[in-house]
Amino acid sequence: MAVKCPRCRHDNPADTRFCGKCAAPLDAAALPTETLQTPVRELETGSLFAGRYQVIEEIGRGGMGRVYKVQDTELNEKVALKLLRPELAADADTVERFRHELKSARAVVHKNVCRMFDIGRAEGAPFITMEYVAGEDLKRLIRKIGQLPAGRAVSIAGQIAAGLAEAHGLGIVHRDLKPQNIMVDEGGSVRIMDFGIARSLERKGLTGAGVMIGTPEYMSPEQVEGKPVDARSDIYSLGVILYEMTTGRVPFEGDTPFTVGVKHKSETPRDPREHNPALPDDLAALILRCLEKDRGKRLASAGELAGELDRIEAALPTTQRVAPKRRTPSSKPVTVTFDARKAAVPAIAAVLVVAAALVLFLVVLKKRIAVSATGKPSLAVLYFKNNTGDASLDEWRTALPTLIISDLYQSRYLDVVSDTRIYGALRELNLLEARAYAPEDLKRVAEKTYATHILEGALTRAGTSFRINTTLEDAVTGKVLSAESVQGEGEASFHAMVDELGRKIKAGLRLTSSEIASDIDLDVGRITSASPEAYKLYAQGRVYHMDRKYRESVALMEKAVAIDPGFAMAYRSLGTAYGNLGFRARAEDYRQKAMALVDRVSVRERGLIEGSYYMRSEKTYGQAIDAIRKVVELYPDDPVANNQLGLVYGYIEELEKSAARYELCVRQPGAPYLYYGNFVSALTRMGRYDEARRLLEDYLRTTPDSAAAHDDLASIHLFEGRYDQALAEADKAFSLDPNSLPAMATLGQAAMLKGDFVRAEAEFERLAEAGLRTRLANVRRGLMMLYAAQGKYAKAIEQIALVEEEARKAGEPDWLGQFDFFASLVYDTAGRYRECLEASEQAHRIAAGSENFGLMRNALMTKASALLGLKRMDEARRLAEAAKALAEASPNKKAIFGYKFIRAQIETADGDHGRAIADAKEVVDSLGPQSAYSNPDAYMFQVLAKAYEAAGDEVNAKRTYERLQGLTSGRIYGGNVYALSFYRVGLIDEKLGDRAGARRAYEKFLELWEDADPDLPEPAAARRRLASLTSMEGR
Repeated sequence: MAVKCPRCRHDNPADTRFCGKCAAPLDAAALPTETLQTPVRELETGSLFAGRYQVIEEIGRGGMGRVYKVQDTELNEKVALKLLRPELAADADTVERFRHELKSARAVVHKNVCRMFDIGRAEGAPFITMEYVAGEDLKRLIRKIGQLPAGRAVSIAGQIAAGLAEAHGLGIVHRDLKPQNIMVDEGGSVRIMDFGIARSLERKGLTGAGVMIGTPEYMSPEQVEGKPVDARSDIYSLGVILYEMTTGRVPFEGDTPFTVGVKHKSETPRDPREHNPALPDDLAALILRCLEKDRGKRLASAGELAGELDRIEAALPTTQRVAPKRRTPSSKPVTVTFDARKAAVPAIAAVLVVAAALVLFLVVLKKRIAVSATGKPSLAVLYFKNNTGDASLDEWRTALPTLIISDLYQSRYLDVVSDTRIYGALRELNLLEARAYAPEDLKRVAEKTYATHILEGALTRAGTSFRINTTLEDAVTGKVLSAESVQGEGEASFHAMVDELGRKIKAGLRLTSSEIASDIDLDVGRITSASPEAYKLYAQGRVYHMDRKYRESVALMEKAVAIDPGFAMAYRSLGTAYGNLGFRARAEDYRQKAMALVDRVSVRERGLIEGSYYMRSEKTYGQAIDAIRKVVELYPDDPVANNQLGLVYGYIEELEKSAARYELCVRQPGAPYLYYGNFVSALTRMGRYDEARRLLEDYLRTTPDSAAAHDDLASIHLFEGRYDQALAEADKAFSLDPNSLPAMATLGQAAMLKGDFVRAEAEFERLAEAGLRTRLANVRRGLMMLYAAQGKYAKAIEQIALVEEEARKAGEPDWLGQFDFFASLVYDTAGRYRECLEASEQAHRIAAGSENFGLMRNALMTKASALLGLKRMDEARRLAEAAKALAEASPNKKAIFGYKFIRAQIETADGDHGRAIADAKEVVDSLGPQSAYSNPDAYMFQVLAKAYEAAGDEVNAKRTYERLQGLTSGRIYGGNVYALSFYRVGLIDEKLGDRAGARRAYEKFLELWEDADPDLPEPAAARRRLASLTSMEGR
């Protein structure tokens, strides 16, 4: 029969005297402290203990017993309750000693010391109550971060030293100071826990063989030897803690407590700078002084240590110091003297004012929340705590709340805050990584999300059994309405546990039994995924998705669907992500897979899947709008649905409606950048650059490390022609995220528009060589248009073969279709009409196959140009009619202008100059402000300018070319047209007798086409004309 180690709980053979893992003695008769390991009883979540304390959740456990967060129902506040092992109160003398020590510990009143309240006994179990601190212990913080920055370590140590100084002044020594006994709250404030407990155990005589009072890694040499200790022992322990904070490890390690103790007595600690070379010298020296073996060589007091830490902190660079949390006016003690009789009336009045203000606050807040919740209870489910001690289960911190939200979102009787809004609120409040929430945190989340109720939760484990504990609180009063607990075996039981928990939560929200029975309540495993592992991956992937990190999201989602091929929600996310990455074929495949599974999802998710599926084609935009509107009608604030609706409205040029939907999304607290980026896009398409810029600047004030926001700000500078500012912002984006494809593209585009072709080529080549298979066709397209802008048509055309290969490898024919369209533009401008015709026909075939109607219309425009260049007028006219029919069938308001573009060219060829100019002007006037949607603008202006030239109106032709030259993003893919416009202006100026203007225009053109292909006629003609003008001026 196996013998369980009383210290580490390791199973050992029956004939073994010492633990094979920690070397602790296994002979009960020889080990007086073995009784310390007697299992302590466990309190059930939701139960009432001692007739007063409602158990919320277990928050820790150790050799002393278990610690619970409880609600003191008499005082209506949360406290921590430590349930001690029964043998610690085996006799009256022990209890009395505990009371005496705790009474002494209670005398320590300091902001960095956790208050001890009382020791009691109930149901045969002794317990201690103390202040509840929302946060995490320092040990967990070190495990999570590793080496703490020097400024943070000094700040924490300084607070510990200040608390010790207060205790030592009262003659109280901690004796068991360790990171596990140091709590750090969300604001960085520190509390020392468990004063007096070690002293009580020592007096009880529980210091026999194998057990030392204290924790070996943090014990002073005198403690190891069993000598009397004083304040300098705590200073030694704090030195160990400082060593661990700054290096990520303790100074002495060993296989057994004995070996660690020997090292404390005999070995010199290694200089902490060997583990952390960046550590300031004076801090390293202070740590080693704290760790002196001879206590007489250590600092004399905790106060002296606090002073040294203050000095070191003051010498640190400002950027490394931890900013102190601002005190509230009431946090500073104030002593006053007064005449009670004179103060009586004002005091009564003040009490009435405060009472009235409190009532007003409650009424107003309740009213505000009730309006938002349309009369239904509104629930915000916060991220859970992982109390299992297993970091591999941390994903369930977000996955479990998301599952609960998915389950409760079905309800007709509740308003459940979406997971996206929860993420946003926690992000805005800097609580995404919080391991616990203070009462003020809960109130702020409620205010941000308009929730009337808050649900907190924690995951615990015992062996293979898991337990989910939740606490439901009133968001206004903070009162605990219910504390629930569900239990299951293994992670596979989580879905059933959530289903059970959902019904309990509804009961806690005061839904009637009939309402619960009649509510929509499909099993959460059915509407999400039956696989816990798949759902964990999905939840993490959605976080990446909302930050526009689509590649990271895709990697996780593909793992999720590999585990669960029936995971509809993951397929929808994959479809959207791949679409945003430019993989149209893959996006379509995943949308179809999601659509095939819509009968397995919730009403909300069904609408989102259908909306995403129908958005793939102009033919079904109406169905997409109908599907998404159904979701919005049920959940008006749902950001995913509103974002989808904004996208569809943008596709059909309903820009005001699009912007309004995005505005709803970004107004929600902590909205992810995805929604900001879409809102900025809508604003820039309407020319509202200032609003877009302010939106981004506001976002960057709170999230300065957002590469996406810096890149979008760079794009606005680019649209407005401020290329140096665009380059600077794009550089910031690239430095924040060296893998940011948009940032690299913006750098290349801004450099090209500025005329820095060398840098532009380097940026595009870097982007192409980065191996990013996402939108690689766009990279090649950028290079093609860059070469074309310089008149290097041969190099531009070389890119086609590269794109064909990439498109074939990626299985993305649309890449080639888009590229063929832009290649046809290059061919058209170069006068190579047969190649233009072939490229445009291939682009049209590919677009028709994927129902990409926008590409189909574009391909018809360049095909018409090719036919006109080849003098195939009848075919061009028939093509115009086909373009007209295609445009009239489109919901896109601007689709008709593609047909008018074709008609204007035909009318120019026919000599119908009046109609040609009218149609071309209508096309140019339809163009929006410069934005990411302005790619072909230069070609539209060129058609109008040529119409004026054909009509003999040189003045308006020149004005139109000058307007073309003022384009920004509208000439990214029309750089050759831009360059040739200067050549055309030179010819016009010569006709108008403006020799100086002609000379300037030719010089500019030759500057742009300095390295153009030698066989092009325009550079040679420009040089001859420039030479002629120069000689004429010399006469």
